[in-house]
Amino acid sequence: MPKVSIIVPVYGAEKYIERCARSLFEQTLDDIEFIFVDDCTPDRSIDILKVVIEKFRLRFGEKKYVVRIERMPMNSGQGAVRRHGIQLATGDYITFCDSDDFMPEDAVESLYNLAVESDADIVSGDMEWLYDDGTTKRSYISLPYGSDRESVYRALLSKEYSHTLCSKLFKNSLLQEHEYITLMNHTNGEDGMLFYQVLQYANKVVHKNAVVYSYYQNSQSSTHVRIKDNALSLLVDFYNYVVNIPYKNTYLKHLAICYSTDCVNEFALTQGYKRMKQIVDKKGTYPYLSFSYRMKYLTVKQNLRWYAKLILNYLQLNK
Repeated sequence: MPKVSIIVPVYGAEKYIERCARSLFEQTLDDIEFIFVDDCTPDRSIDILKVVIEKFRLRFGEKKYVVRIERMPMNSGQGAVRRHGIQLATGDYITFCDSDDFMPEDAVESLYNLAVESDADIVSGDMEWLYDDGTTKRSYISLPYGSDRESVYRALLSKEYSHTLCSKLFKNSLLQEHEYITLMNHTNGEDGMLFYQVLQYANKVVHKNAVVYSYYQNSQSSTHVRIKDNALSLLVDFYNYVVNIPYKNTYLKHLAICYSTDCVNEFALTQGYKRMKQIVDKKGTYPYLSFSYRMKYLTVKQNLRWYAKLILNYLQLNK
């Protein structure tokens, strides 16, 4: 059984797939399984990947690497592709890498060693954001309240920790032995949708204060372009899911409400208030999010963190 399985969804990545694959094949850890899942990409991504594989063929034998290229029967979106990769994975641990991103050469080994030493269900590291102009920015996250499930929820909802999948290593059993909701063609919020579900079964999460992943933030990402209405609707579903997780204490419940309304309003600022209001109102079952729109002008004029505290105070006075 491999030590780690790395799942890489491939779609529209012909400009970046060589950089991604090289960074993975040059990892210092041995005994890795690489699962590239072709989501019916219309470009030359897979052809380029096959050329890179041939260049590293000798190294695969030396490092006990196994490389697989699988193909989805139809274009299904990143969430479904990852789920398919999880079902195929045979490694003790599983991690993810997007085909336009890359990893430092010691990233997988450092996460694996920490996982084995700590016997954690999930281990994570920091991310580095890479922009079109070549500049980089490190994203610092932490687990200041502890490594148990409720402490991790608190760090997530306080935005001190991240639900991003690609900078984390998961025990195989955590992903393969439970059923999770996967939405077809869910192109936004898929990391959060899976991570919040997985966390409900995790007993211990630890974090390494080191960069283990380089995330390419291109100008056509979802934070810079208009998101389709169905994708925004799915994001609202995700934030509602976060609110309805069975937290063990009322504080976390209130914090989840603040987090969700905060995130929805951030999208309202970039995607349009009227558009977001129509999507939220169409759901008909989101009283917390509806309340957020009665505070529209405060949201626009004030800092969003201040706004989240305002909602928390409102809920505490009216519970």
